Amino acid sequence: MTPTPSPSPIDVVVHVAPAADWQVWAAFAPLIAAIIVALIAVPSLWQRHRADNRAKWWQRAQWALDASMSDQPTRAEMGQRTISLLGKSKLTAPEDGVLLKIGTDDPLEAANSARLTEVADALAVSDQVEVHLTGAWWTVQKRSGAMEGTQIKTQADRTMTMTLAHTGTPRKPTQTNMDSIAPSRRPASVTPEDRKVQIAAAKARITLNELTGDVTPDWITALSKEEPE
Repeated sequence: MTPTPSPSPIDVVVHVAPAADWQVWAAFAPLIAAIIVALIAVPSLWQRHRADNRAKWWQRAQWALDASMSDQPTRAEMGQRTISLLGKSKLTAPEDGVLLKIGTDDPLEAANSARLTEVADALAVSDQVEVHLTGAWWTVQKRSGAMEGTQIKTQADRTMTMTLAHTGTPRKPTQTNMDSIAPSRRPASVTPEDRKVQIAAAKARITLNELTGDVTPDWITALSKEEPE
C-alpha cells in the first residue's frame, strides 16, 4: 500500500492590536505598588531600629552612671570607661553628654580637692600668701610676730593659676596646647585604686566636653595623661 504523503505545513499569522496605555501601566502595577510599600516601610523600620538602639543606649547609660558611683574602685573605673565609650557613640546627643557628666563629678571633685590641698601644704608661708585661682582669691594665712600685717606676693602667685571654673567665653584649647600639658602626679592622700578611677573620669570628661563644646580645664587634661600605678 502506497503511504499517503504528509500535508504541507500551513503558516498561521495572528494580528494583535497594539497594547493600550492602561494595559502597559497595569502590567507594572505590582512593581509600582511594591516600591510604594517599600518607601513607606523603610523609614518606619529605620525609626524603629533607632528607637531600639536608643533604648539599649539608655540601659548602658544607666548601668554606667550607677557603676561610676560605686564604692568599689574596679567597678567605678569600669563605669567611667563606659561613660567615655558612650560619649563617642553616634547615638549620644550633646544633652546626653550633660547627663553623663554627672557620673564624672565625684571623682573629679575628689581629685581637685586633693590637688589643692597638696598645693596649699607645699606653700612655705611666712605671713599671708594670696593664690589666684581663676577669678577667685584664696587666702592662706600664717601669722608670725615679725611679719604680722604684711602681705607677701610670691612668684607662685603670678605663675600658678589653677582653673576651678570658667567665666565669660573661654577659647577652646587647640590640640597643640593640650599636647604641651604635662601629666600630673598622684597626691599622697589618694590611693592608687582611687586614682585609677579619677584618671578614667578625666578621660571621660574630656570626651564629653568635646561632645558638648565645653572647655576642659588644664588640670583635668593633666590628670587624664597620668599613667595608673
